Amino acid sequence: MCGIVGYVGRADAAPILLDGLRRLEYRGYDSAGVAIVDGDHVEMRKCAGRIASLAKLVSENPAPGLFGVSHTRWATHGKVNDENAHPHFDASGKIALVHNGVIENYQALKEQLIQNGDTNFRSDTDTEVLAHLIGNIYRQFDGKDSKARLVNAVRAALKRVIGTYGIALVHADIANFMVGARRGSPLVLGVGKDENFLASDVSAIVAHTRDAIYLNDFDVVAVERDKFEISSLDGVSGQHPVSKVEFSAEDIKKGDYPHYMLKEIFEQPDSVRDAMRGRLTYEECTAKLGGLNMTPAELRDVARIVLTGCGTALHAAMVGEYLIEQLANIPTEVEFASEFRHRNTPMTPDTLVFAISQGPEIGVAATKSFTSQLVILTLIGLLLGRMRNLSTAQGSRIITGLEALPEQIEEVLKLSDRIKAIVKKYADVSGMLFFGRQFNYPIALEGALKMKEITYLFAEGHPSAELKHGIIALVRPDLPSVFIAPDDTVFSKNVNNIEQVKARKGPIIAITSGNGAKQLKGLVNEIIEIPAVLDPVSPALTVIPLQLFAYHLAVELGRDVDKPRNLAKSVTVE
Repeated sequence: MCGIVGYVGRADAAPILLDGLRRLEYRGYDSAGVAIVDGDHVEMRKCAGRIASLAKLVSENPAPGLFGVSHTRWATHGKVNDENAHPHFDASGKIALVHNGVIENYQALKEQLIQNGDTNFRSDTDTEVLAHLIGNIYRQFDGKDSKARLVNAVRAALKRVIGTYGIALVHADIANFMVGARRGSPLVLGVGKDENFLASDVSAIVAHTRDAIYLNDFDVVAVERDKFEISSLDGVSGQHPVSKVEFSAEDIKKGDYPHYMLKEIFEQPDSVRDAMRGRLTYEECTAKLGGLNMTPAELRDVARIVLTGCGTALHAAMVGEYLIEQLANIPTEVEFASEFRHRNTPMTPDTLVFAISQGPEIGVAATKSFTSQLVILTLIGLLLGRMRNLSTAQGSRIITGLEALPEQIEEVLKLSDRIKAIVKKYADVSGMLFFGRQFNYPIALEGALKMKEITYLFAEGHPSAELKHGIIALVRPDLPSVFIAPDDTVFSKNVNNIEQVKARKGPIIAITSGNGAKQLKGLVNEIIEIPAVLDPVSPALTVIPLQLFAYHLAVELGRDVDKPRNLAKSVTVE
């Protein structure tokens, strides 16, 4: 959701902070601000609205200085206004803090601070409470202003916090120094030459350095121009490897595409290739996944699998459930991550849990991360299956199907203009229904989600066979139904459901393959034909037309595709 950028170095901080925030615009936000230390005081500029408004504010009233923090906010506590925008001061006006996440016990902490005489709160945010808490503890500690004193105050405050946080802060009386910490909300340290950075996403700083340290939960980092120190909340130092960022500033530019989403849709042939690169073993007709860090014996002992994720990642998990159960015959369950963490889900020693999340991607609506997840889940199913009862012939067919995917996706991408033409016929509808069976039921859910995310239209996804269990009551001439109906083992079943919708005068758009187009001609209003594909591999192909459909409809409706309302790329609150 929100974005953090911090800088300490020898350059003017303001341009670096603003540039970093611009690179985080895709995350979704409603206000922005910077706090830069100038001599013995903090210069703060913040406002509701876009980063362009903040940049204008800084241009009209410059904020000089060589170190500071900045933020893009997506409202959780308090309205969208200038006062609630980050950064926030403590009571002294010396500490300026930015924060991602949610302080769940902020109200209780605020009441304690007020009882102790700290009553000058200017916003409705939980973040300002944290700033005041750190400042209050800092003043209670004996001694002169010092880096150690500020770090210890941060540690003491965070030990009283219930919730999630990624924070960065500066103090007006402690030169060339900032502090960061994380729990449940990402924070990365960028290591430069005579300059260092903090950011919630490495894309904010990749133009300045490609050396990064990804902080762990409960890490606290003290950052100066030429050095840094990472320790735990308890003050214990640890070793943190420096990673090389695998993409450059050029990779996160739109290039010739009008939107990041369209660029990433068209990058899927390459991202799918990358997802399977070096992971297929042709001699043994299996997959090689070193990242599992499990021995063959341990993998053979797995008797149950749990896949957990949110949003698009959950839909990938649902496909994974079909894949693993069919290829490996291992009982598999799918859990909403937001529910899973609070449930008392019985876990046995032979249960393997996969948490699914997004990879590097700019567009808020996930596209290439989804198809990459599907490929990885197919590889997991293949690996586990070949350790059990999946034959070499079956394994070979899966590998052949995977290898064909990139070129097949390229073929489907050529349909973009045709899909755009279909979209124009349905630009006035109030919503759509999406249907699929087996492997493509989760794709119906994903198609509906993409539609909701960027067009703001009503959209629902359902198993095709559930039509008669209530959903058919929604079918009417002004509500199109999209059927994902490749020429697979359940094609005839899908045709039966399509006929039921047609009988009730519902418009139908069908995505099909093989001989499907011939059989659906005259039965549906629109046919989008994709290459024939193996059933377990089909979701990575059938989803492409749905991504394009949602994109073109959003553009037709004049939506802000890369910054859809109320949404953020990285969700760090429940």
